[in-house]
Amino acid sequence: MDRSGKPAQAQPYWEKSLAMAAAIKDETTADTARKRLGLPGPSPEDAAMKAGLAALYEKKDAVAAAGDFRRVLEMDPNHYGATFQLAKALDQAGNPAESRPFWEKALKMAEGYKDAETVKVAKERLARRP
Repeated sequence: MDRSGKPAQAQPYWEKSLAMAAAIKDETTADTARKRLGLPGPSPEDAAMKAGLAALYEKKDAVAAAGDFRRVLEMDPNHYGATFQLAKALDQAGNPAESRPFWEKALKMAEGYKDAETVKVAKERLARRP
């Protein structure tokens, strides 16, 4: 319909396509639908965070995940999730000494956000050395 000059009629179909693609995590189709709808795509920060989470939890590649979380922190040094996830990734990659400052920062952030679960996790991790 877009190509036949009827974008208004195509819009509900693109909206439905976007919802379905998002539900099954089909990013290629979702990006196409967003473009057709004139919606912004994910920010570089969001894309790096998503890549890091996929690397850490789906691919079990802590080294790649750490790189992605570092990119997020380059864009936003106070990103709560990236700070916490980088600490976890560095531990999983076998770099506990390097992870410690990120655990300390995550603890302070968690206390500020009153995130009791993350406070508990960070304190438990910091109780271990290094």
